[in-house]
Amino acid sequence: MITLIIVDCQNDFITGTMSVKGAKTVVEEIKNFIKNHKKDIEKIIFTLDWHPYNHSSFKKYGGIWPSHCVKHTPGACIEPKLLKFVQSLEIDFEFVTKGETVDVEQYGAFSDIDVSADNYPNQKYYFDSIATANAESEFVICGIAGDYCVKCTAQNMINGGIIPKVFCPGVASIDGGKTFSDFIKENQLEKIV
Repeated sequence: MITLIIVDCQNDFITGTMSVKGAKTVVEEIKNFIKNHKKDIEKIIFTLDWHPYNHSSFKKYGGIWPSHCVKHTPGACIEPKLLKFVQSLEIDFEFVTKGETVDVEQYGAFSDIDVSADNYPNQKYYFDSIATANAESEFVICGIAGDYCVKCTAQNMINGGIIPKVFCPGVASIDGGKTFSDFIKENQLEKIV
């Protein structure tokens, strides 16, 4: 059985304020993967950037990125055709949010920000969503953007002892794929092509 992790296939990363080259194609590839493996997929976990309007990563507030994926806005929504497709197949799915703490950048899902007594933010890893998957499940990751959120989500999984496979046609990267390709090699992750 497969637990499919779909990272940040949100409107702002596909056609919005931070659109990534190739993102539209990636969404179609992910739909094809789901269609071709629907009998094997037991669960889909969508990760979401879910920022407050004044997130510190936004240029307006001193960060490096344009405003994007502000919670409860159309830009933060999962690409509608992808979500509707998943719903039509009646595959169990859920959402995991990240990037909700105003003053902390959080590219990867499956971690939480724990502020220590000296006001220093630490990441702690959690896998409640993944833990409900079948013990025999293999984890497959894909999404946007390979050089940031997909890479960091995969790293968080590895840090927690879960080694994902990578559905390569289902990953779009800002840098064209070099950073994520290097990450795959360094961690000896199995690729699905």
